[in-house]
Amino acid sequence: MSKERQDILSTVAQGRAGVIPRRNLDFAEHVMRIPMQDYRALCMLYPLNSRDPAEHAEAWKRFEKSEFAEPYRTSRKVHGVLRK
Repeated sequence: MSKERQDILSTVAQGRAGVIPRRNLDFAEHVMRIPMQDYRALCMLYPLNSRDPAEHAEAWKRFEKSEFAEPYRTSRKVHGVLRK
């Protein structure tokens, strides 16, 4: 595991556990943080980088609902809703 990937996944886990305050995260990091090497692998499963807007949006929706998205979420999922 690369140091960058390890740092990102560690930060995500600490954020979900409440160790790191959410206000210190960048705007885009309030939902998910995905390391680049993982993103490339996920693009093989889902067309996340599709040029077709409809296909792109549908792929992200499917990915966000999948079990593969869990390690990258910065919040806990409680009854289908993301919580701090």
